Amino acid sequence: MEKISSRDFMYISAVLIIPVVMLFKGMYLYFLGTFAIALLLVVFDPLFKRFRSQIDGADKFIAYNFITGLMVGVGLIFFSHLSSLLISVWFTIDIFYGLKVAKKIESINDDLEKKE
Repeated sequence: MEKISSRDFMYISAVLIIPVVMLFKGMYLYFLGTFAIALLLVVFDPLFKRFRSQIDGADKFIAYNFITGLMVGVGLIFFSHLSSLLISVWFTIDIFYGLKVAKKIESINDDLEKKE
């Protein structure tokens, strides 16, 4: 089994975050394009396949990023005066969830090193 490096996890996180950021900024056309590309990468990219096979809850992490990001993005349309608060809360929760997944990756990588 191949390790997931920190560089790989940064790539995974960027692919998941960029469409949401485009939605937050009000770039709806760019959002549609980056969201379509992100979905294709999540389904067909070998790194995402390896990530989902090695990490328990990886599918939940991916779905959480997309679904809650979309919900906050739609909420920004109706509650634009709360945009800073909504984005800050979403991003803080996303960072803590990402750190939880990163710790899982680190423990799996340590186990793989012990086996070698």
